[in-house]
Amino acid sequence: MIRSDRLAAWLLTGALAGLVGGVVLALAMLNLGMMASMALIVTARESLGVGLLVHFVLSAVFGVLFAALVRNQARRNDALVFWGLAYGAVVWFLDPLTLYPLTAGEPVTWSLAAAQSSFDLLLGFLLYGATTGLALLVLSRPVVRRPSLTGIGLGAAAGLASAAIAAGLLNDQGRTPAFAALPSDTAGPAAWLAALVIGAVAGAGFAALAQRPSDSSGAGLVRGAMYGFLLWVVLRLTILPLILDGGLPWSVAAAAEAYPALLAYLVFGGVLGLGYQWLRKLWRVLFDEVDSSDDEEGVGTRGLRALGRGIAAGVVGGLLFTYVMVQVGALRGVAGLMGGDTEIAGLVIHLFIAMLFGAAYGLLFRRQSYDAGSAVGWGVSFGFFLWILGPQILMPMLLGATPAWSAAGAASLTASLVGHLAYGAGLGLTYHWFETRHNPWWIARRQADEARLQRRRESLQSAAPALWALVLVVGLTLPVILGAPA
Repeated sequence: MIRSDRLAAWLLTGALAGLVGGVVLALAMLNLGMMASMALIVTARESLGVGLLVHFVLSAVFGVLFAALVRNQARRNDALVFWGLAYGAVVWFLDPLTLYPLTAGEPVTWSLAAAQSSFDLLLGFLLYGATTGLALLVLSRPVVRRPSLTGIGLGAAAGLASAAIAAGLLNDQGRTPAFAALPSDTAGPAAWLAALVIGAVAGAGFAALAQRPSDSSGAGLVRGAMYGFLLWVVLRLTILPLILDGGLPWSVAAAAEAYPALLAYLVFGGVLGLGYQWLRKLWRVLFDEVDSSDDEEGVGTRGLRALGRGIAAGVVGGLLFTYVMVQVGALRGVAGLMGGDTEIAGLVIHLFIAMLFGAAYGLLFRRQSYDAGSAVGWGVSFGFFLWILGPQILMPMLLGATPAWSAAGAASLTASLVGHLAYGAGLGLTYHWFETRHNPWWIARRQADEARLQRRRESLQSAAPALWALVLVVGLTLPVILGAPA
């Protein structure tokens, strides 16, 4: 088959995948009573039939565009799903926030009010993108690689442990509605059983997507957190409300009420991604043949080197974060973690914590970045996860305060979010600089450059750029949309 024929076949597959995603979005729009208004794009009045026709034409067109964008991406399950999620966020910005107002003769404002009014479509386009990516994977392969039973079992085990951790961290007097997504008056064994069942099933689903991850544990952490975000949209805001209430609570108010569940699912996903990576590595060491390596450094040497680089990079990131903390007067609050009340004590504790998390970054993201852009991407993603885990969950517990597990509480921590993202960027860049400065004598410079170039190709063909984009969508968009008054 000539190259043009292969391209045409690929784009046709994208159109079919877009139609599959369009079916999911159409069902949601019909439930919300929005389909008839789609006809206003081509006619002067609403019509359900014309609206359906316009919707599926646009779904096919957006599917073709998606296929064109990801044509050179590795056709892995998780890569196309996460690229689809990121693409759904882009389509939301282009369609309801830009193209629809233009075709309807309305001004394009790109305002907070416009974003809040079309929040339901954001959720719909996220589902459209994820479904289109998964459909493109299935349609483009004669036989989709099936996950092994071992992988499914390891994923379910990691899911059970992660569900217990997430439900335990966000637990309110024995209840676990935040993760189990049950009615708030459900307590006791029923809530815990539901959380563990959801965790095991979700863990098996993650294993089916990730299968045999070849990147670092840190990449697994970020991948898992964004998988948790997908679960929040699919389970907490879509499937379970349809089963329990028969409707879609896709309003800003309903999503803001479900914000504690978002925290729980992000923590669950991050721990799941990390745990699944570790279990796969442990299984490989115990039961599979491990390929020999010509790296003359032992595991302990590599680990100590990564710790040292991470600690030093953590100081740089911590100093960047310090500027934000000084501006908002947060150092005294940090000092309270150790019973202090001065800014000097807060600075010392803050830098110690920055070094501690820097060491963790060094161990989790070793040899993961290939240039400055990827270093910032992974560092910012790590900083965002720390913002979820630190000021919103662990720090209130350590200070004995009541955790503000709400969208309004998250919006009030915007300065902390900026600080954590700055910390992550500085941490990632500095750590990458340390890694590039290390040139072992037994590896030729040309060989090291070729290995770095190969990692760059593999990263660009994976879900990494899509994960970075999703972190920005979740971190910078949702707290603002959900935390501001509608």
